[in-house]
Amino acid sequence: MIEVRPKDNSDEAFTKALSTFKKICNKDGFLKEIRDRRYYQKPSEKKREYLRKIKREHAKQLVKESKLY
Repeated sequence: MIEVRPKDNSDEAFTKALSTFKKICNKDGFLKEIRDRRYYQKPSEKKREYLRKIKREHAKQLVKESKLY
């Protein structure tokens, strides 16, 4: 469980605590996991999506390398 407590009750402390909480959640991968678990995804669909992601990243890297030359 993630817990962030502000030191005083001012609005500024609340906004700072909220941003700290968001950073911790993003770093931990908490929100991504919630989004992924919102709907059931078959293992074959997960694999297909993963392979598409790898293919996209590889294509981006090739384009980036070609621009360097």
